[in-house]
Amino acid sequence: MPTSKSFKSPFTATFRSSVKRGTPASQAVENIARRTRKTTSTIWQSLFKAGQVERQRFNGQWIYWPIESGKTGTTVARSAQVELWQAFVDWAIASGHATPQQFARASGNQQAFSAFARRFFAKQFSSSSTTRRAASTRKSTSTRKSTSARKSTSSRRSATTTARKTSTRRRQTRSTTARGTRTLRFQGGRTTSTRRYRRAA
Repeated sequence: MPTSKSFKSPFTATFRSSVKRGTPASQAVENIARRTRKTTSTIWQSLFKAGQVERQRFNGQWIYWPIESGKTGTTVARSAQVELWQAFVDWAIASGHATPQQFARASGNQQAFSAFARRFFAKQFSSSSTTRRAASTRKSTSTRKSTSARKSTSSRRSATTTARKTSTRRRQTRSTTARGTRTLRFQGGRTTSTRRYRRAA
């Protein structure tokens, strides 16, 4: 219920006039916000305090509607329906319930499109499922990145260790050969032969 009917909102007159002409409440508030350079949240709050709108919290957000309706019209109703479905498609993709490719495959006609969308339409009424899905996706992505980083670091360390061991063995082999043998050269005609003798221990 409105908090106080004694509060006078500076937006009441414009809002009520717009609603009576058949303008949707949300559109009326957006028009006021654009003219006054204020946020829609500020205007809704002011109208609520003045008793001009009712509200209900839905998935953590306030949903408002006027206390009285104006004249109805087919054009206004159709426009509101288009905005509703556009917002629904945006929500379905943003929340991960459907992909753009899935919507494209179901876009042959209105019946096929609505049949596809109807499968997860009820999921929007559960904020916890959307939160869990988003949290699970973030956790899975983070886990994959962390595992990949650990594997990459481990591979680099292993390659470095192997290279060091190989280099050490080569130095040890050259050192042993130099200490344990000596080379004597004999000149015989045009050929030169080299013989290796191992020193006695």
